[in-house]
Amino acid sequence: MKNLLRILLYGSLLYVGYYMLAGFVRTGEVELPPVVRHYTERIQQSILCEVPIGWRIGELDPAFNLTRMEAEAVGRRAAALWNDAVGKTLFVYNDANGFPINFSYDERQQEILQETLLKNDIASYDLMIDSSVEFLQLQKENLQQKLQKFAQEKEKLATDIASLQRQLSGGVPTQKLMNQRRQLVRRQNDLQAEAELLNEQQEQLQWEQQNINATIRDRNDFLPTSQSPPVNFEMGLMQIDKMKRTMTIFAFHSHKDLMLTMAHEFGHALGLDHTEEADSLMYASLIPSQQHITAADINAFSQQCEE
Repeated sequence: MKNLLRILLYGSLLYVGYYMLAGFVRTGEVELPPVVRHYTERIQQSILCEVPIGWRIGELDPAFNLTRMEAEAVGRRAAALWNDAVGKTLFVYNDANGFPINFSYDERQQEILQETLLKNDIASYDLMIDSSVEFLQLQKENLQQKLQKFAQEKEKLATDIASLQRQLSGGVPTQKLMNQRRQLVRRQNDLQAEAELLNEQQEQLQWEQQNINATIRDRNDFLPTSQSPPVNFEMGLMQIDKMKRTMTIFAFHSHKDLMLTMAHEFGHALGLDHTEEADSLMYASLIPSQQHITAADINAFSQQCEE
């Protein structure tokens, strides 16, 4: 509490000096001293680490087909990601004085987002097709080995039958020859059953190949008829001007994507930059591997507050 009061006191004094000097700066009469600018930024960041930031739902374009209640619920979930991960309240809903989260529908951005999602769908098809083809190839190789073994056993059976017939044609059949005959009959029946089983396996593999071909046709139907636009686009934007924040949402595909985008922009509201870890929430692009606040995100916040 003492630290917080000290921060607020110093901040108030520095802001008075800052705005007095800023009036002269705008007129070009004096340049803001670097030491004042440095400590003002330090005080601003200290306040970010100690005082919860209020937010609210601002302008909501009806083209999003999203109610204010739904937008607020998603925003609360996004704020909770940070609050729960850090272990203290960083963001609170404040309908009166919180910074606005505006929803500005951008048709171009929505089209780009759809193209990106389409590419993800195609990638999922490719992964499924590749996996099915690989498994089918293993099954075919296994069946081919069985067919080769079956052919060898069938050839040996034919040889043994011909040998027995020569022995039986030489005179009265002995008990030994009769036993051999019964064994050959059993082997012949076993081979017949195995042949039926192999035929069923061949039909099953043909059916699986037809399914793969149908999946490939479905995948190709998803291919865009024109060249895809670039995927480097902003789904959200956080603007900060003299501690005044404004978040703008341009596009989203689902409530989950919206939550992750809002949480990403909440990170910028804390003063955080982009991270290099692709699965972290503060990575430059929204990708499927992002699910929650990561150690990289928390580390970025901790480093900034410890400076």
